Amino acid sequence: CELLSQLTVLDGPCGPPTRGDWERMLAGAAAREQSIVVAEDAHSGALLGTASLIVEHKLVRGCGRVGHVEDVVTHEKARGRGVGRALLGRLAELA
Repeated sequence: CELLSQLTVLDGPCGPPTRGDWERMLAGAAAREQSIVVAEDAHSGALLGTASLIVEHKLVRGCGRVGHVEDVVTHEKARGRGVGRALLGRLAELA
């Protein structure tokens, strides 16, 4: 919640995502050709950043696919340390 509030205004109650929340999101992502990547602090397990990739099938351009990167955010305390670059690099590998 703290990290996402640095990306957008959150409406409604917000608490830390539970394991069940993450499992539901990742299951839905797999079904829709969506990838969600997160960066965690190796020592504390704190969430440092997140980003998502959505793959869209096109009716034009030879019925190809395009990827859209969305919801990229790095915790303010982790900015300038390459977290965002690593997240985007991982999405590029997945695309």
